Amino acid sequence: MKNLIPFIGGKPKKVKANDLDKFTEQIKVDRYWRIGKSYKDVKEALMRGPISMTLNGGSRSFLFYHGGVLDTKNCNPDKLNHAVVGVGYGNDKKSGKDYIIIKNSWGKWWGNGGYAKIAAKS
Repeated sequence: MKNLIPFIGGKPKKVKANDLDKFTEQIKVDRYWRIGKSYKDVKEALMRGPISMTLNGGSRSFLFYHGGVLDTKNCNPDKLNHAVVGVGYGNDKKSGKDYIIIKNSWGKWWGNGGYAKIAAKS
């Protein structure tokens, strides 16, 4: 593919808005699905593949997550401010909590190698 927005070593080159016309390759979305908010709906979608998700990433427990199932009451679902990729789900045998596995964009040093288990709410 030619004329893509330059990307080198994890640091994108700044491109001015009026320069975007120079880039001929585009991504076309053929179709998409809306996923319900229930844990059951999310699990069914994850059986087909990764999904894009948003969450409130501003709580200290999320910012400094390093393992286990993250279940916080400080998360305000009305203030979604961070995009992640949902990649799986499971149940923690120790706590009995259902969770969704997410991949964050903050690198492998955040969370558990860049991933987290977020408690699922029905």
